[in-house]
Amino acid sequence: MLVVNDATFDQMKKGKASSYNHLFQLKKDSPELAEAFMSLQDKFAGTHFISQLYFYNNNMFVTGLFLYVGLFLGLVFLAATGSILYFKQVAEAYADQEQFSLMKKIGMDKTQITQSISRQIMVIFGLPLLLGILHSIVVLRSYFTSVETGIAWLVLLTIVAYTVMYLIYYCLTVRTYIKVAFSNSNA
Repeated sequence: MLVVNDATFDQMKKGKASSYNHLFQLKKDSPELAEAFMSLQDKFAGTHFISQLYFYNNNMFVTGLFLYVGLFLGLVFLAATGSILYFKQVAEAYADQEQFSLMKKIGMDKTQITQSISRQIMVIFGLPLLLGILHSIVVLRSYFTSVETGIAWLVLLTIVAYTVMYLIYYCLTVRTYIKVAFSNSNA
């Protein structure tokens, strides 16, 4: 048994929902009415009562739970990925110190070397970020289409937050890489 508002009832009467055996129209759905109606479920074996208000609240709770878990795991993976890339690049900077010394000897100035380092690290940080954003858009678009919840602003906010965090990792990595690259020189 399903308890819905008038507009939904009218749609269901037109044949859009044929899987319900009994359909009752209640004029005003309230938490008290939904609770009273749900309590009738114990009195009738083999029946399931649900109110539109209960369904909506339950759907929002589940959606919120999935979003929370997804955002939390996304932040954990983002921090892990950023840290791994940071430490890999810093270790690579120590290994490349001789190459930077050679670049200075062939006539490259500090600005050119710094730009080269920035571009190199931008590719290393940019590709995972771009792929992650594209993946998130595709997955969240299909998810929100299936649950019919329009919260595109939340997706956009999440992408902006992840991009800002990646930019922080990028800037920190570039700064540290440059310090290491020029640590054994007088340039």
